[in-house]
Amino acid sequence: MTALRKSAGTEPYSIIAGDLHWSNETYRVTAAGIPVLLRPAEFRLLGQLMRQTGRVQTRAQLLEKLGAGCIGERTIDVHIRRLRMSLHPFGMDRWIQTAPARGYRFSPTQIF
Repeated sequence: MTALRKSAGTEPYSIIAGDLHWSNETYRVTAAGIPVLLRPAEFRLLGQLMRQTGRVQTRAQLLEKLGAGCIGERTIDVHIRRLRMSLHPFGMDRWIQTAPARGYRFSPTQIF
């Protein structure tokens, strides 16, 4: 189950899925309490995927959310690969699933 915690105001918030914690307030991601080093695009991408847990998001939707610095839809594939590599040591790389011909989804329960 994913929990979304908003602090006072609308900007800072954290997303928690199992042992994976994402926070835009501290700009940190931790897995089982261990910091996960991510590039800015991967950090934003993970946050977007976690906000929509279980829902398939197309490359175009993800590209729109990432904004500047992303040239084309296939750029998302590169960022997904890097994100999975960063989460692999914690066994969480499988939480980012490919929906063939559609896009990607975040599913920590792996029911899909």
